[in-house]
Amino acid sequence: MKNIYFILLFLISFYNKAQQPTLIKDINTVGNYTLGNYCKLGNVVYYQHNDGVHGLELWRTDGTAAGTYMFMDINPGFESSQSPDLNTYEDKLINFNGILYFTAKTTDFGSELWKSDGTIAGTVMVKDINPGPGSSFIQKLTAGIDVVVFVATYNSTNSNAVYTTDGSAAGTTVLKNISTGGLYPYVKEIVSGGAVFSNYIFINIGNQNNTNNGIFISTKGLFASNYSIPTLLPNTENAEQLLYHVNASSNNFNLYYYLGKSSFKKYNLLSNSTVTILNFTFSNPAGNYYLPKPIALNDIIYFPGSSSQFGLYKTDGTVAGTSLVKLINTIDDSNSNISNLTIYNNQIYFNANDGIHNDELWRSDGTPAGTVMTIDFIGNNIDSYLGEFMVEGSNLFYKYYTYDPVNFNRVNFLKYTASNNNIEALINLVSGEPYIYNMIVYNQSLLFSGYNEITGFELYRSDGTPASTYLLKDSDQGESGVKNFIDLGSETFFSANDGNLFSSKLWKTNGTTSGTLAVSQVDYPYYNPAIGSEFINFNGKIYYASGNVFNSSGIGNTYDYELWSTNGTMAGTTLVKNIDIDGSSNPRNFCVTNNILFFTAESSYDDFYFGRELWRTDGTAAGTYLVKDINEDDGYLDEPKNLIAFNNYVYFTAVTFANGRELWRSDGTEAGTVLVSDINTLGSGGSFPENLVVHNGKLYFSAYTLTYGRELWVHDGTNTTLVKDIFPGNTNSNISDIISNGTSLFFSAYSITNGQEPWVSDGTSAGTFVININPETNFSIEGSNPANFTILNGAVYFVANKTDFTLLPGDPYIGRELWVYSQGLFGISNLRMVSNINKAPNGTKNGIDPSYKGPFKTIGNSLFFPGTDGIHGYELWQTNGREAGTHMVVDLFTGSDDGLRPDAKIHTNPVSGRVYFDGTNGQNGRELWGLTVCPNALTLNTIINSSGQRQQAATTITSNVAQGSTPADYGNLNIKYRAGKSVLLQPGFSVEGNKLPQNRKSVFVAEVGGCL
Repeated sequence: MKNIYFILLFLISFYNKAQQPTLIKDINTVGNYTLGNYCKLGNVVYYQHNDGVHGLELWRTDGTAAGTYMFMDINPGFESSQSPDLNTYEDKLINFNGILYFTAKTTDFGSELWKSDGTIAGTVMVKDINPGPGSSFIQKLTAGIDVVVFVATYNSTNSNAVYTTDGSAAGTTVLKNISTGGLYPYVKEIVSGGAVFSNYIFINIGNQNNTNNGIFISTKGLFASNYSIPTLLPNTENAEQLLYHVNASSNNFNLYYYLGKSSFKKYNLLSNSTVTILNFTFSNPAGNYYLPKPIALNDIIYFPGSSSQFGLYKTDGTVAGTSLVKLINTIDDSNSNISNLTIYNNQIYFNANDGIHNDELWRSDGTPAGTVMTIDFIGNNIDSYLGEFMVEGSNLFYKYYTYDPVNFNRVNFLKYTASNNNIEALINLVSGEPYIYNMIVYNQSLLFSGYNEITGFELYRSDGTPASTYLLKDSDQGESGVKNFIDLGSETFFSANDGNLFSSKLWKTNGTTSGTLAVSQVDYPYYNPAIGSEFINFNGKIYYASGNVFNSSGIGNTYDYELWSTNGTMAGTTLVKNIDIDGSSNPRNFCVTNNILFFTAESSYDDFYFGRELWRTDGTAAGTYLVKDINEDDGYLDEPKNLIAFNNYVYFTAVTFANGRELWRSDGTEAGTVLVSDINTLGSGGSFPENLVVHNGKLYFSAYTLTYGRELWVHDGTNTTLVKDIFPGNTNSNISDIISNGTSLFFSAYSITNGQEPWVSDGTSAGTFVININPETNFSIEGSNPANFTILNGAVYFVANKTDFTLLPGDPYIGRELWVYSQGLFGISNLRMVSNINKAPNGTKNGIDPSYKGPFKTIGNSLFFPGTDGIHGYELWQTNGREAGTHMVVDLFTGSDDGLRPDAKIHTNPVSGRVYFDGTNGQNGRELWGLTVCPNALTLNTIINSSGQRQQAATTITSNVAQGSTPADYGNLNIKYRAGKSVLLQPGFSVEGNKLPQNRKSVFVAEVGGCL
């Protein structure tokens, strides 16, 4: 051995982080989240982005990859604070006097107006306009001279109102109520102008009444403390595209606008007079053509219009000074689609179609001769068009969309330079959806949101050359949506999405990256995920529902949701039977008994619809058939449910017209499929049996009757009887989560004296009693609301709320934590809280969130769950049932961020000894992670070297191979083994580093006692 150091550490106490989880595979490396609007504040650009971990939040960039990151997780966790409540990113971020104003949504306050000075401490809500968790839905954020103007769709007194704010809660007041009665108005535009002696706010309102539809004007005088109540400018209904223009030399204050598609008008604020600049007489009214905003250059207003044909016009504000600049399309007298009027190089640039060329870049100096197409770049491609313009320095940037049959929609980002009349393609983004979003000028560069199939929507930067146009940072790694785990020996199968928005695949893993691969190719565009919600192991294969499965070549038959099976290989993943050839049979509710796989499915034959009924299969197409058409009403709500194996039958609940939903059983034949008990005999509504559990040779469940309400019942194979009327009379005891440890039944139930608490039963009325965790007080009866019942080593673990008034004067609320109940010698009960995980002084104090649905996942003597201590976010936790043995496994996403969702999917494979879960470290989206629960003893007798060390993953708990391309790093090894009791090194075991330089070492560490 070369330079080998052995360090054996025998630990007396339990190692607090005995296992380190590793990312199994970044299955979905594609980000599919769009970027929202940009706003520049000083030297930083703020924008909205979803990294697949935090939801849509506020991000920032200084134009570098290192300086591009999430500014603040305003609504912590996966939920978005910047979710587009208006289904648009319109006017979401503005800069008002060096302060960023934006809308943000939180759990406590809904979507409201926020502001930021660029610091975390200075990022606060301006005002809770719609008090409480309801949202005010802010729209039309507009920066005025001394106020911000916006629309709040909902508030405490008005359903729709225009507000002004100076940035304080007290200074946020209603300028105008819009909604009255049953009207549904909306604000088209808010324009705020200013001059030395006058300030104005223009509010363009549509869809209210002919009497209250149009432009409203609010004025602020020199000494006025508030803006005046807005007044309606007469005859301005259907006004569009307001342009406020000040001619300083003539001291004129004018508002220009279109009146529908009939005319172009001007309103003079000093004389309060309206002038019709040009009446439109379209020979071809241009259909749904969207009139662009007019633009002012050197006190001349440019706008598209028509007095006989459609062209570019200009005006000095008078009728006499209004003239046609040029008719663009003289070929077929049709609309020339003038749009995107932009000032560049002291000229007007715009898009237009002259009838010969398609959508091209044009320019005008205000004369007919000077109004020309720049370059015939697009040609006569009718499937191409130009997008938005952005000017930066000496360049004009714009987007160009075109369609080709190979790549579908292709997006080019173009640059035009007036000095040499040259158009250059800077970047080409190919995708199924042609999006380049929201350009912004920044430090002589351009930032924009672009999409491609590799990275999804991400932030790009361009300095004006193709070489300088690049992805700034791939901050969105996508989310694989890992779920639906099941084991087949040491391999674990699951469904996941590898980047296709509309599909997921069946995957398997052995805990290594190379051993994590897709078993089937799935593309089912109408459901996500395409894999069904259930897996079952039957005769060495996994059965599940899937749709539209292709073979590895991408060619195959198309099926709706049907029954499939797999032996773990691509070739062995096959359709069992296409049950419903006219649609989807949607198999579910799997149950195995007597070597028969029972399930429910929908089917039709010769236009006769059977509805969802009981089916069976032996794994072959011929052996897959309908057992019995129990309910001929064929309703979706009448399907058989709650399938469970008992006494060589499959028991389930089913609906008939005569009995309602009651308890049934089947031996797999039509004649042997019969009603077991009509429990609720006082009507045809049924008893709706639920929570079926087999315990000590009997079938227990909850059922409803008009006499007792919902209570605990038992069926012994012959008779069906009530166990106990927990809530006396016909009131429900709300029984749920029934589970058996082989000796007793445990469940949650409600009683008038205890509230919702855990109960224990030996199957008799006398042996059914409550475990009262949250005793009634003088204040109220508050049950502990137990859930997540899980059996481990004969004890039942569960989550419950606890309020302890003996802790007064401190806070009595302990929160939702982990508890355990066991019965010792002579039936002595032992109830205790395993650990008060979350002792945080503020917040809900829940160590385990109510959204997590059990049971918990167990392996060996340990139980795993997502939890939080109130300091870190939700992470993977582990317990052996003792306070000292309850700990966070790892802070996967460092700090207060959630590495796991509160309701994360966790799976344990006892054969491989691995725990799998979906989580994120902040660098990848939510992907498949795993850890190996270390064994009690290890015997090591092989040589581990730098080339073969990675093959030791089955027994290696933590390993880091620092083997780089430079001689200084080559051959270095750092290997750890952990075991509960011992690590035995047999003769022949060694740690070898290849070509180790003199200053490098191989280090072997064995930690004993590091496992729970």
